[in-house]
Amino acid sequence: NQDEIEKDAERITNIIKQIEDTPEGSFIKTDHLKCCDYCEFRSLCRRGISAGNILHQDEDIDLDQILGDLTLENIEEISL
Repeated sequence: NQDEIEKDAERITNIIKQIEDTPEGSFIKTDHLKCCDYCEFRSLCRRGISAGNILHQDEDIDLDQILGDLTLENIEEISL
């Protein structure tokens, strides 16, 4: 419904603002370096120049291992 759409839009806008307001260098890097192999933003963390293509990998990749315990329940809620 329209009310939910407006609430979602406001929440997304707030998340974007929080990201924009976060000082450079304040984001915490993951300890799971395998996650960085295919990340489009890996150069920002100085973990490579460009993302690899997951379709052209040399080894079998276990996405469950890469993503680990990444679920919505494990992501900390952003306070508004």
